[in-house]
Amino acid sequence: MWVWLRAVLAGMLAAGASGGVLWLAGEAGIENARGAALPGVVIARDGAQRLYRAPLPHWAPPMSEAREGAGAEASGQAATLQGLQFEQVEQHVWLGDSRPVALTRFRVRATTSSAADQLAVMTRIPFLPGHQQAIVHEAVIVRGRERIDVTGDVAVQFARPGMDARTLSLTGVSEAQLRLPGVRRGDAIEVTVAVRGNHRLTDRFDVSAAIAAPGAAVGHHRVTATGPAGAMSLSHDVIRRERAGEGLERLVLHDGAFTPQWPEPYSAPWRQTGGYRIISRMPSWRPLADWQARLYRPDVTPGVEAIARTIAEAHDERADRITAALRYAQREIRYFALALGDGGYVPRSVSETLRLSEGDCKAKTLLLISILDALDIGAVPVLVHTRLGAGLDRLPVTSGAFDHVIAGVEHEGVWYWLDPSWREQPGALTRIGHHDYGWGLIARPGEDALTRLTPPAPPAPDLMLEESYVLDTDGAADFTAQWAFAGAMADIMRQAADEQGRQAHLDYFTRQYANRFEEAAFEPGPQARDVRARNEYQLSFSGRIRLRDLRAQEARQAGQDSPAVVIAPHAALAPVQIVDMRDRAAPVYISQARHVRHRVRVTLPEGWAPPEAFEARFATALFTLDQSLAPFAHDGAPADDASGFVLEMAYQLHPGEYSAAQQLDSIGALKRALARSHVWLPGGEGGGVISDAAALDAASAPGLPALPAWQDGSMPGSPLDAGRIPVAIAY
Repeated sequence: MWVWLRAVLAGMLAAGASGGVLWLAGEAGIENARGAALPGVVIARDGAQRLYRAPLPHWAPPMSEAREGAGAEASGQAATLQGLQFEQVEQHVWLGDSRPVALTRFRVRATTSSAADQLAVMTRIPFLPGHQQAIVHEAVIVRGRERIDVTGDVAVQFARPGMDARTLSLTGVSEAQLRLPGVRRGDAIEVTVAVRGNHRLTDRFDVSAAIAAPGAAVGHHRVTATGPAGAMSLSHDVIRRERAGEGLERLVLHDGAFTPQWPEPYSAPWRQTGGYRIISRMPSWRPLADWQARLYRPDVTPGVEAIARTIAEAHDERADRITAALRYAQREIRYFALALGDGGYVPRSVSETLRLSEGDCKAKTLLLISILDALDIGAVPVLVHTRLGAGLDRLPVTSGAFDHVIAGVEHEGVWYWLDPSWREQPGALTRIGHHDYGWGLIARPGEDALTRLTPPAPPAPDLMLEESYVLDTDGAADFTAQWAFAGAMADIMRQAADEQGRQAHLDYFTRQYANRFEEAAFEPGPQARDVRARNEYQLSFSGRIRLRDLRAQEARQAGQDSPAVVIAPHAALAPVQIVDMRDRAAPVYISQARHVRHRVRVTLPEGWAPPEAFEARFATALFTLDQSLAPFAHDGAPADDASGFVLEMAYQLHPGEYSAAQQLDSIGALKRALARSHVWLPGGEGGGVISDAAALDAASAPGLPALPAWQDGSMPGSPLDAGRIPVAIAY
């Protein structure tokens, strides 16, 4: 808990620092009252790591006024966590020249002795020592009406750059930790710190900064950005504009109590910022694109020529050469990121990448572009963001908008967005899976706008599922199922099997059937097959199952009538979750497209009649659905129509943000389409709707038969109120 409490303020002080392989360094600067830059005085040093002391810059709002303005609000609404009371946090950004500043001041009070111990070591300043200056403006202990300045007495401990095992990267971020002497129970500390400097490689064009909101409730939180009037763009609304000098304005972004908010479920990532703000005065993307284009010029070394020659000898077709080059970078180069020095921006040389057989996204992309160039195939680097990609067009222009790089290749009029950092992707070019990165910046000279990176349309659905039931009169059946994942879904399944282990991966799907059926026994056990030539990942099941009997308990015990069972194409909406739309104002975000087709073949016992044929279709901005029931026919020799039936469902989910009104329109269309369908209940009433117990119950609830098993919730997926609807959430 104490570690977390110290991390609360660390997030505030890390304004402008961002993870990822493209190192997105924060920016800072300090000035005296006349506006001249001050290097400050070094008060602590450890090799290249230095901590400076400097006076408060003139552009920062007077702290005394801010402190007095907080007043009763701070004491009345500050959060107390483990004895620490967060009374005030101020965050100010300066964009008045080419060296932006991110400055933070906080006031925290210790209400217990143990909290005082933690308060004395709370302040941490993350920075890049090779490019930035960490600065202490003031450190004060407030004891009653007394203010004790301890700025010159703080002890400093520098942390060395460390390994991030989660991202397999080594960053250049250091941390200056301040230890304040003499802190007692009841004291408050007021600390003002800043980070000065952009990464030296972006100094000449990138004038932007980022602010991370506090991680705890604060009595008074004040956020401002100061710069040339009319020149700043922001990711959030401005609550007030103030004149800050000749040609300068101060934008007030927040001024009052602050309470952290949990990420809003099912919203787009760029709307789940929790107060994270980006401020920029960059006019366009062109300087960044021009600079990055120079870094990714093809480097055709003898090693690259040898690789290209081997590929050319093995493949005659251009498309096959593209996929062979991609697979080489994916298979032969292990992923590892080194962001020290210039490594967050500059790709490692091709020769070094081949020598070490390792590299990050930048190194892998440069290698891929170089191999393709040796094959006379042009390719371009593309800067993307792995989470915020679909919302980049809504954010200010900044180099901090990207955390990943891929390669774009045009073939026969279609653009393919290839990610050499992904696990090896088999199959033809048209069947390779594509992550929808949304918007990206193509790094070529003169590029001044983002490009929508629309994935090429795959030739087949993401998932094809074939199931067969040979029913007995008691509701038991011989059962087989074949799942075929293709494209990006096949990549996801391979990675899941690799990370979870093959058996655990199969057990997951086995549990889905165990939950769906009353009984399920698969002999032999489920099988997995990786058909790499077609880029398919297949799962197969074979055995005996028993469908759930939906009759009332009394009827089942008395053996009245035939069992009442439902057979439905359950997998067609596998990525669907239930989202409560009642009183919801925020749109729902669907990040990935899905295209799924499910076919169910049912062979009936003698004397059982199949349901009437039907077709149900609808299309909205959210869903495209096609559902039908047809007479049964075996592959091969024709069978009697009365022997069974075939049920098919196909759906497509379209990525994007959808309002509550669009969601409700979509579900209304789905209900109308399914109203023409039938529940197949041999021992009950027909004329309901085909429903899957795990996915479509909310849409189909009005048409379900009035059976106790559905009403009392004992069946998985019992009907929910109409205010809850299925919405796609990507795996």
